[in-house]
Amino acid sequence: MPVFVGTSGWQFREWRDAFYSGVPQRRWLERYAGHFATVENNSSFYGLPGRERFEAWRERLPPGFIMAVKANRELTHVARLRDPAGHVDRLVEAAAGLGDRLGPFLLQLPPWLRAAPERLAACLDRFPAGARVAVEPRHRSWWNDEVRGLLTERDAALCWADRGGRPVAPLWRTASWGYLRLHEGRARPVPSYGDAALRSWCRRVDEAWPRSADCHVYFNNDPGPAPVLNALRFAGLMRGLGREVPAAAGALPLGFGGLVARLAEPAQDAAPQGAEALTEEVDGRDGDEDERDGDREDRGEAEDHDEGLHADQGRDAHVAEDRQRLRAVGEGGDGGPDAALPLLGHRSCIPGARRSGPSQAVRRPARGGRGRQPRRSASSSRS
Repeated sequence: MPVFVGTSGWQFREWRDAFYSGVPQRRWLERYAGHFATVENNSSFYGLPGRERFEAWRERLPPGFIMAVKANRELTHVARLRDPAGHVDRLVEAAAGLGDRLGPFLLQLPPWLRAAPERLAACLDRFPAGARVAVEPRHRSWWNDEVRGLLTERDAALCWADRGGRPVAPLWRTASWGYLRLHEGRARPVPSYGDAALRSWCRRVDEAWPRSADCHVYFNNDPGPAPVLNALRFAGLMRGLGREVPAAAGALPLGFGGLVARLAEPAQDAAPQGAEALTEEVDGRDGDEDERDGDREDRGEAEDHDEGLHADQGRDAHVAEDRQRLRAVGEGGDGGPDAALPLLGHRSCIPGARRSGPSQAVRRPARGGRGRQPRRSASSSRS
């Protein structure tokens, strides 16, 4: 069975001049589906679309494409899993418009919500038989045998999650299938994932689930080029382990096949020059960070918005280079089968590779200032 690899969302303005270069916004989903066979729909978290919207998405997606659907915040963050019947019924009815393109549902719980096994059980039991549900708890009180048992009994997947290149939840296998979200890497430009982290996650997925199981992997790390580039690299590494990773069901754009074939090749590090850049360690969200996450949720923003991890002015130039190379992928390498391959030699695009030149220290703003990003539309927000 395949390992589906994609990104969390596809409607990001930051991708306009790179991945979607020359493509009108109304055709972005088709361009995305030309490179990936799955996507995680996060817009449903902020406002649940009607069934007709899901039906329209289905008509635009190729056969074999899978769309995971994140549960609306009214269920997980406002009701906090209480009285789930109405919320779950509306979610299932709307998402049914995807037909055979419907993948798993994701319940991402707020970081301040303590364990409530009875509520979670009632919520899971409301989903129709055969529906796949992944659960992403984020408070440590959920890590107990009772929660593990109720997930296992219902074949509900504990969502594996990464932040800072390390797991932020127990690596329990509670279902016959798997679900992994990668929120924030530590490679440059932040929050890209380095090769070591990607290889570790590929190994974990390969060891935890047999070839007969299918897994869903989504990159949720930044609206910039990182998710697309990291997802392509992850897919190549999984193929290198002998796992099936479907690309688009239809014909791939010219040049993309050559890129896919080369993605499993290891990157060659350049000799570092100058002082090594400093990166602050990002641990699982505990204590006061959980509290700040809750405050941000109350303001209607995404809890998992990157907490002010910004590089200094040099990052803008690096991201611009990334976008230029991302454009080569989006356009399918019109210059020939190897036109997109400069991606593989770029120090920031190849996870784990060091960038030569002056060090670029990654700074976090003071506690009083978050270094807020420009507001994004609900359809392009991340959590």
